[in-house]
Amino acid sequence: MNELRLRRLGASLPLWLAAISGLVSATARAAEADLNPTETAVRAPDIDESSAWIELRVPEHLELQQPERFLEDLQAGLDSANLALRVSTESASRPSSLPLASEPKPQPTPPQAVVIVAAPHSGTLQIRVEARRRSSALERTVHLDELPNAGRELALAILIEELIRAALAPEPEPALSAPETRGEPPSPFPLSNEPPQRFSSSVELGLHAVLWGTAPPALGGAMRVLWGTKQLQLGFEGTYARFLDRAADSGVAHGEIWRVGMRGFLNLLHTQRLRLGPIATMNAGEATFWAESHPGYEPGRLSGLVIDLGVGARAVAELGHFLLSLELGAAMPLAGVVATVDGVPLLDTTTMFGFSSFNLGATF
Repeated sequence: MNELRLRRLGASLPLWLAAISGLVSATARAAEADLNPTETAVRAPDIDESSAWIELRVPEHLELQQPERFLEDLQAGLDSANLALRVSTESASRPSSLPLASEPKPQPTPPQAVVIVAAPHSGTLQIRVEARRRSSALERTVHLDELPNAGRELALAILIEELIRAALAPEPEPALSAPETRGEPPSPFPLSNEPPQRFSSSVELGLHAVLWGTAPPALGGAMRVLWGTKQLQLGFEGTYARFLDRAADSGVAHGEIWRVGMRGFLNLLHTQRLRLGPIATMNAGEATFWAESHPGYEPGRLSGLVIDLGVGARAVAELGHFLLSLELGAAMPLAGVVATVDGVPLLDTTTMFGFSSFNLGATF
């Protein structure tokens, strides 16, 4: 079987090369068989009930010189894949089996693939392979005049075997696509579009006012340096305020107060440009009082330590790197001084007081 060994080595070669490999064996077989092409009895190999098999459907008159040789070459190629071959013909009136030397037994399992060979025109074959594991069929059109007459059977067998192997190979899996998000309900926890939290610092300058219940208001300025995030800020502040003059029968009282301390701001409500939340302060400083006397009254000067703790509210409006802030609150003195003239208290920093400030600042 030299031609079969050449066929195994040349399965991937062009069909005309495979056809040449069968030329010598075709000549020898013609001398031995001496059969008429139209009266050739084609033998179908016996098929075991447990084996996988291929069904081949060919037209009643196939334009081949040696149809039996064509089937032998095709079966030899399918042997390596453990596939048996069952052949039937279809006439114009009804399907019928080819003249077989022995009729094959009915198969309990369906074929792995069905190969349909049609001859729509003289010299042209249309080959269609329908496999069980594939969703679509494989097709090929062959023009017999492109193949040498002596090697036509082997070339056709090679072509059909390659189509069968391709049809039995697993189809490539489709690429995984991203899951559809259209129509999904919105998340109850939407992601914020704000950038990640970062630390920043700010410097503020503004107007500061203090109001005691038993003393005249004090007006002045304030300076703050804050550091933290948009949710929590800590910092230092310094304030200076001068009391409004208060006149008495015995003279006019003047006073001033300066303080330095620490503060914290907790942002509870914030939008893109507005922040609002509570503040806590702790300050220590000095209050000084002096008086201008009428004739017969000697002026005096009094200074003392002032310590207080306070709480309040703060609102901040941001305009890019600039900000405006407004604060309102109240404080309780832990230490203070009282200025009296002839036993009458004129200035007193020992009672609870309120404070407010309006500031301009910049963030860095």
